[in-house]
Amino acid sequence: GHPDSADYFAAHNGLVDEKDELVYLVRDAGDQVPVGVWIQNEESKNYSRYEIEVADTTSGKKGWLYLFRTSSMTGEVPPGYMSVNGETGRIQSRYYEAGYDESSILQYFAITEEGGGTGTDLLDRQKYYILGAFGVGLKYFVTENQIKVKSVDFVSGPIRVIRRTANDFWPDSIDEPLLKDLIMTAKFTPYYLQYSSGAINFVEQFGVERVRQTWDFNSDTEGMKFHSTHNRDILVDGIPDVVSDTLEHNQLNWMMVTGDPGTVLAVNDLSFIGNRQRLYFKDDKTNDPNDTGDKKSYGEMGIQVEGYRIADTLVYKSNIFFLPNNQQPEIGETMSFYFANPVSEKMRQQGFQAGVADGVQKPVEFELAQNYPNPFNPATTISFDLSRTMHVRLEVLNVLGQTIDVLVDDLTSVGHHSVVWQGQDTYGNNVGSGIYFYQLQANGITALRKMILME
Repeated sequence: GHPDSADYFAAHNGLVDEKDELVYLVRDAGDQVPVGVWIQNEESKNYSRYEIEVADTTSGKKGWLYLFRTSSMTGEVPPGYMSVNGETGRIQSRYYEAGYDESSILQYFAITEEGGGTGTDLLDRQKYYILGAFGVGLKYFVTENQIKVKSVDFVSGPIRVIRRTANDFWPDSIDEPLLKDLIMTAKFTPYYLQYSSGAINFVEQFGVERVRQTWDFNSDTEGMKFHSTHNRDILVDGIPDVVSDTLEHNQLNWMMVTGDPGTVLAVNDLSFIGNRQRLYFKDDKTNDPNDTGDKKSYGEMGIQVEGYRIADTLVYKSNIFFLPNNQQPEIGETMSFYFANPVSEKMRQQGFQAGVADGVQKPVEFELAQNYPNPFNPATTISFDLSRTMHVRLEVLNVLGQTIDVLVDDLTSVGHHSVVWQGQDTYGNNVGSGIYFYQLQANGITALRKMILME
């Protein structure tokens, strides 16, 4: 299912289907197993198993995971990586803890001693700010204090916790919400939090001048240092600093605070719109009556977008890593590189072969190659290989998981195939620059890859 999809929170039908999502840690992958080597369970031999190959495209390292089907195996499930208390809003892994109050905003996180920190709460709160006008001279603004929570959903697994809220942004000065049913989704994994604002669609009657989303730290970060793509060694002490507010277009931007309590690193993925996008950084412990939270800022960091056209759409994603203390700024470049070059995945369907200990594996059902060139403008080539004739659907998705264009949806012959995407939607309109995905579905198996359309 899509990250904002209700499928995550619906009652499960007990079957693995296209709405389910396999979640695992790459570090749990092991050596490749010959076809004839099988788990010690007779029922599982009546079904295919799936071999998942994950590969680091930069180093060439590979690992393998295996899925078997059976109802007759017993035994305890190993302890999970993650836990959640839905009543208190507290999420925990071995390496960090995070938590909410009754709102949609995060108000607590700490890096545990096992995670390389001190267990100290570092966060004042996650902050929002929207400034605009209802016509000439009538200003409005919205902060996280004006978010009205309509529903909160949790789904928890051994590796990931997902928290989704539906919210209205409701300025005090108007009789109905400025933004209705805005979905905010947070995915917590053992080492990091992936936060998404969903699609913020600004309706035509409202002009928008400024939108900001930040992480504001508390006084326990005093003495830590701030680094970002264009800044180094900025002391967090509550005293204002002069910093570079430059953000790079069409690439990931990172920012972090680091010191003895641990390291909080944000890798931001933003669709650039409006007239100006900039780094927002504020380090000022002077009491500000117009601010939210504790009315102060210690190393507050995030992104501010200014000068919206009417009825624009903003999608904001931030990946927050909880790392050991006193990291060097190079870790920001490293994590951004990993995001820009994710591991690739291949899936093979294999049947049990009695009496075979070694042998040639069954052919791969299909292989989906990385598009070339990437990044690209205006066109790129997507290639895939089929081991046999089968029905194939190849489509282009935006960062919300919505279908932009369908390149193939037909019975397709065995062999190598290439399709050119011209950077257009299904109606022939040129799409904007940014991050897109292309997805291949065949024989009940799905592969997904990322690509970047440059300006």
